Amino acid sequence: MPGIVALSVINTIKRFPAVGWVRADQASNTQLLNEVNELRKKKEELEAKLADNKGFIDINIPDIASLNDKVRVYGTLGGNYDKVWEVYISWGELFSSVAPYVTEDLAEHNFKETLLNIMFEKAAMQSDNFPELNDQLFQTIKIQFQALGLMSSSKIEYSLGLSFTHWRLTQKGFATMVSLRVHRTSKSKTSEDDDLPF
Repeated sequence: MPGIVALSVINTIKRFPAVGWVRADQASNTQLLNEVNELRKKKEELEAKLADNKGFIDINIPDIASLNDKVRVYGTLGGNYDKVWEVYISWGELFSSVAPYVTEDLAEHNFKETLLNIMFEKAAMQSDNFPELNDQLFQTIKIQFQALGLMSSSKIEYSLGLSFTHWRLTQKGFATMVSLRVHRTSKSKTSEDDDLPF
């Protein structure tokens, strides 16, 4: 009798495959797997937000200069404080000029050098002396971009105990860069587009 029942069950499983005909040790809880997958996705989203906001402090300054306001960018030629180069530029143009170089982590010294090269070219000066960017101005530029939520910084550790500050665009910074640099059709072109550096 037990043998007949066992054969009947096996035949029924083979002839009428249905949900539930699986070994207990191979059974999977679909709902549990879906929940685990949703938690994994949420974790990845939160990690991305955390990485984006690393080094960013949300500061509310009601009268902060906007991207339309002008700033004087200046420096010296070859360390000679009698020879000064300068250019007046909007914060938006300044940001849109340097932002493409900061879409991925950029070491601070490279950030400063890139900014110097772009701004000195805009100053349209010829010199045999190496131009320098005023360091206090550079510190202000970094703080302004952070306060506007456009860039964030982080320390990256290297071998031999060395660490360097790196800069990167935030999500807001990336969106702002694209908005400032994208080419628009002539119908939607604004007067601000005429001031862009490209």
